[in-house]
Amino acid sequence: MKQKSSGAIYRANKSKVYITGAGPGDPGLITLKAIECLKMAKVVIYDRLVNPELLKHAPKDAEILYAGKASKKHSLTQDEINRLIVKNAKAGKTVVRLKGGDPFLFGRGAEEALELAKNKIPFEVIPGISSALAVPAYAGIPLTHREFTSSVGIFTGHEDPVKESSRIDWEKISTGLGTLVFLMGVENLKTIVKNLLKSGRSPLSPCCLIQNGTLTKQKTVSTTLNKIIKAAKASKFRPPSVLIVGEVVLLRKKLNWLKGLPALGFQRLPAASSGFQRLRREVSAERRAPQVGLPLFGKRILITRPKDEDCRFSQILEESGAECAKLPAIAIKPLKDYSQLDTAIKDITKFQWLIFSSQNGVRFFKQRMDILAQQTGKFLSLSFPGLTGKSRFLDSLLPSGPQIPTASSGFAARRAPLGERREASNAAGFRENDIKIAAIGPRTASALEALSLTVSLQPKEFCQEGLLKSFGRLKLKSQNILIINALEARDVLARGLEKMGAKVITAHAYQTIKNQRSKIKDQKLNNIDIITFTSALAAKNFFGAKPKKTFRRNLTKTIIASIGPITSRAIRTAGLEVNIEAKEYTLEGLAKAIIKYYKLKSKNAKVKTTI
Repeated sequence: MKQKSSGAIYRANKSKVYITGAGPGDPGLITLKAIECLKMAKVVIYDRLVNPELLKHAPKDAEILYAGKASKKHSLTQDEINRLIVKNAKAGKTVVRLKGGDPFLFGRGAEEALELAKNKIPFEVIPGISSALAVPAYAGIPLTHREFTSSVGIFTGHEDPVKESSRIDWEKISTGLGTLVFLMGVENLKTIVKNLLKSGRSPLSPCCLIQNGTLTKQKTVSTTLNKIIKAAKASKFRPPSVLIVGEVVLLRKKLNWLKGLPALGFQRLPAASSGFQRLRREVSAERRAPQVGLPLFGKRILITRPKDEDCRFSQILEESGAECAKLPAIAIKPLKDYSQLDTAIKDITKFQWLIFSSQNGVRFFKQRMDILAQQTGKFLSLSFPGLTGKSRFLDSLLPSGPQIPTASSGFAARRAPLGERREASNAAGFRENDIKIAAIGPRTASALEALSLTVSLQPKEFCQEGLLKSFGRLKLKSQNILIINALEARDVLARGLEKMGAKVITAHAYQTIKNQRSKIKDQKLNNIDIITFTSALAAKNFFGAKPKKTFRRNLTKTIIASIGPITSRAIRTAGLEVNIEAKEYTLEGLAKAIIKYYKLKSKNAKVKTTI
């Protein structure tokens, strides 16, 4: 058998190039396969219009290389990009060439693929959602409709400048196609309009220009072909923009789902009317209806929570149309010395109450239990998703008495679902030696229940003061209470319980440190609409990064949103006004308050400071 030359095809099994479409801009519009490619990439070479959020899918050790090209401003020429791709592939690396939209539609992906084929480098094309399809959809414009047109043409508005003449047959497309889509066309808008009108397109043809399509800063103007140039200039349109020409643009008045849809249904007129005439009549006869949609559309929100702890918060805001930027003002870190918490865990059966002030406290408490179990072999780990088995130690934590009847003390009934917790009169019904658990709020309670631990008390107000009110209905004299919290936590709860006669030990489980002050100092805040704060420490660190005068000057138009009164106090101490304060001191409560604020504002209602 003839042996293959090692020089002809190099390490093909160890390297491959994925020419990958990143979608039109919204990070949610990338394909699952593209994300999987990013996760295994050793090198990512990305374009200017790729959303930076997508780069987070790449491994931390992946090399991230920028190869963006704006009009007349190229970081690399196309030949240099081709050589860069080939060089990394020949080094035996998995390369993801990440391109905006679809790589084979005006993305020069074909040129890069040909270069790879020439060099006998294995490659795969991962299609992406093109802006030619997604951007009109986000503006409420279907490219086809059986009552309007069944033909669509997609063109580049920025042809190769070295061409002596246009390759677009303007006479054929002007009168032969129903819908025309021009990508990257704003800079050559005058030429496009001139050619269309000259070649027979009606000056009254509806058209729409969309900038930053699918993003929260999407800007749209709709008019007729003979007025679009003036409208674009008046609205200061810039690249990247997409131009759509055709009668389907009229449907935007009915289908503009992004900024709000008419609450009333689509009124049908006699089928004898053409689609165009029917829509004209419907639009003119349409009654004004309440608008629903995305209340945070176009709003840029800065989140100051610790890294990796804002997922659900960001998700709620983004689902309402916001664009979230993340700048953690604090970081959660383990302690250097855990002797205090370890001692408390070993003596856990001496306590009548365990109080957890955060989900981080639960997480680090569980970690210390696992470590002690490994060190001593005395008991097994707590049950936890992904782990098996329960320990005798865990059994000692679970209350064994009957479920407590409903009363008015602030207790949560044993194993009642979150959100449906009933209150109990006192600790009667639990054995005297049972350990009961209190959680400061629903997220902490959920973290405990994930460990199969029953939460016996959760206050109505999710703060230390709220816990004190709930404990105030109980007899705590001579009872031993363990509080598990952060090193920097306030001592309001401990002092209050001691005044009630309890014997209180506080064991710190983690520390909250100041984070990224230099980045906060450099952060440009003039393009931020809302800054959110979910802790007093985050507010103190954020506003401590610059002089108070600087913040007051730069944040005159910025909305400040706080999770609760303690955080609000820290913000006001820094000299800033709190515009939104959540009534429910949770991330969900804060998100709801922000959404409600803008819903009321959009209705020209008077907005209260606390929502």
